[in-house]
Amino acid sequence: MEVDMDCGQPMMKHLPDPEGKSIFQSHVEEVGAHPQHSQHGKLLGIAALILNVVLVAFLIAIVFVDINLTSVGSLSSTARALYVTGTTILASLCTYLTASQIRMLWLRRVDKQLYNGKSYEKADPFWRTVLGISSISENLQYWNVSLTFLVCGLTTTAVVAGLASSPNSYQIVQNYALADSNDYHCANVESSNPEQAGIWTLHNGSFYQVWVNLDFCPTSLIMSLMGSVNVIDSSNYGYADLGVAIHPSALGAPASIYSSQTTAEGAAVTLWLNETLDTYKTDLLSTSQCVPVLTANPIQCARENNITFSSDGYLTITSSDGCTAITYPGLGALNTTESGWSASGICAHGDIGTATIVLGGLLADAGYAAEAIGDITWIKEWDAGSVPIPKLYGISCTVDTASVIDTRNVTLTLLDNSGNTDSFARSLSAQDLQSCTPISLSGGQDPVSDKLLATAAMGPWQLLNLGALEILRSVLINPAVSQLNNDHTIYVRQPPFAFNNSRNALEDIFGLSSALAMSRLTLTGSTGQADYAGTAMIANTRVGTGERWALVYVLPPLISSLVLLALLLTTSRQVPFTASKLTDLAAILNHHPRTPIPPPPDLPRTQCDLDPHAHPPGDTHAGTITHTRGTQTELPALGVLAGQDLGEGVHVDQAAEQALPEDEGEDPPDAGQEGEQALQDEQEQIEALEEGGRVQAVDAHEGGRGAGEEDAGLVDELVGGVEGAVGGEGGGGEGEEERGGHALVDGVFGDVDEQEGEHAVWEGG
Repeated sequence: MEVDMDCGQPMMKHLPDPEGKSIFQSHVEEVGAHPQHSQHGKLLGIAALILNVVLVAFLIAIVFVDINLTSVGSLSSTARALYVTGTTILASLCTYLTASQIRMLWLRRVDKQLYNGKSYEKADPFWRTVLGISSISENLQYWNVSLTFLVCGLTTTAVVAGLASSPNSYQIVQNYALADSNDYHCANVESSNPEQAGIWTLHNGSFYQVWVNLDFCPTSLIMSLMGSVNVIDSSNYGYADLGVAIHPSALGAPASIYSSQTTAEGAAVTLWLNETLDTYKTDLLSTSQCVPVLTANPIQCARENNITFSSDGYLTITSSDGCTAITYPGLGALNTTESGWSASGICAHGDIGTATIVLGGLLADAGYAAEAIGDITWIKEWDAGSVPIPKLYGISCTVDTASVIDTRNVTLTLLDNSGNTDSFARSLSAQDLQSCTPISLSGGQDPVSDKLLATAAMGPWQLLNLGALEILRSVLINPAVSQLNNDHTIYVRQPPFAFNNSRNALEDIFGLSSALAMSRLTLTGSTGQADYAGTAMIANTRVGTGERWALVYVLPPLISSLVLLALLLTTSRQVPFTASKLTDLAAILNHHPRTPIPPPPDLPRTQCDLDPHAHPPGDTHAGTITHTRGTQTELPALGVLAGQDLGEGVHVDQAAEQALPEDEGEDPPDAGQEGEQALQDEQEQIEALEEGGRVQAVDAHEGGRGAGEEDAGLVDELVGGVEGAVGGEGGGGEGEEERGGHALVDGVFGDVDEQEGEHAVWEGG
């Protein structure tokens, strides 16, 4: 045992066993302890390992496999809250089990350290770190232990985030209808020439005709659709049709695939989209189908110089291939230069889908024609007044729909969250520029038929017939011009255009008219239909995001699994106690108690921890000390010191008040004399305390005496004092006094000799 030189407090210290065994090993041998808890703890550790492996596998699986929470649509707010709560609870339970088993396995290492004789002081920082009550410096010292618990704690976050509900979609079959390849009343084969526009002579002498001016035929509706043309930013979308923005990559796509109106009497084909919308409503995200579109502008326009105004008042324009348009403004037209006249027409020739357009202007219309195709040089001459009367300007255009109509996979987006069009929630666009083959449900119909080629070629007819140069001026000139200007070059509309190959506004507008005519082939005119199979994307909700980056959520349970596996393999050996149980530690310490040795009366002490408010010398507590000496137990100070923390001082008055152990009904020998003997026992110690609570410190090594000699002298002195005190009392014989006096000494100090010879010593005073 050591003496605290600061406070005079005895300290306790276990000495090593003579055989080199720790007190834990000695305890195991003496009581025969067995590791009954080992198998149960190992099974829990294995269970935690399996649980984390399952979590790792599941978090990986949901990245590559769709696990749906709903078949259609998203979770309601209540369902989402319950789902998050449930996953959080499950994740927390998993984390708790994992952390507890990692902590238990770390504590097994503490068990081994103590069992192998490692001191408490050296094992304490590691033990505190494992229990999670360590200081910052201890956490840094054993960072590997702290890191395992930190990573384990992140398992809850990883599981909750990895299993979070996310928007998802799946694909279903979506039917759609296109015009079949058969003739119908708007485009058919005639045996004789009806002498009108839109007629192609076939190789067998018959004629293929498009009835351009017949009601409910596509070509008769073009003028009413021109208001939807986008002239501000045509590269964004070419035109808007039925609330859908048509991207330049999908111009000419049949309106039947994006029209959401109910099929009415006289409609050309079945509108399958409306049926799908009725079933899935807003959970229908998009549809995809392979349809014919205009991949480029089929019309190319340039200036035509073969334009005349005859002396008899006829305006005539003729193209190089013989297409001619004539109108009669009369000679009176020359009387006013503010008015304008035009002649226009379209001539079908060659293969179906090819044609020529001629367009000529007189006076004001000549200027409009030059502005339409962007002839800046001629416009400047006009402004300079160098164009002679009659002012004439001619245009001819070639049409070839067969070379630019092809099939594309187009997607109808029903909720354009990305804002591709900036204006419309629904948009139609082609995802790639490769040809596709539609999946026919009607027996191998060709979606690019003669009637489609012919209808597209005749798209500009109505515009030409109504005076295109004047009625189309709002879509032909620069939309940024808001007032009259003498510089007419600013009226020229510049790119971008809807078609990439459009060189001027006029040919771009003519190309869009062809696209609109194609789109109406399946909505009007009662054409026959051919059904095809497309796809539709339906919104639902899935577990996890399904993205590859979500694999990062695997790391916490994966690392926890590796930690558990490593600890299970390296700490498999058990000891018959655990530092995680106070009962185990208490059993060992109680079996090998650290019993302190009571100091002799003149043992050097200091006053550092004496209560400054203690009672003065001579108080009743001193009498209490004297009175309580009459038991067979150790001195009251011994009882107090034995229960005192090693770092605390002793309160003298409180020590005197400390209750003594009960005799438990036993009658030890010489009990009759104990009262008298206790009255005088250690009187010198009481007197020293009453003199002021202090004693004079004496160097234990003074005079060259060793510790053993000092103890022997003190014992002899104490024996003499006790015998003298007992001898001074009356009422007892000499032999009785001697027997009583030595019995008390033996009772108080008998254990000292035994402890000195075994587990405790006095060290440097």
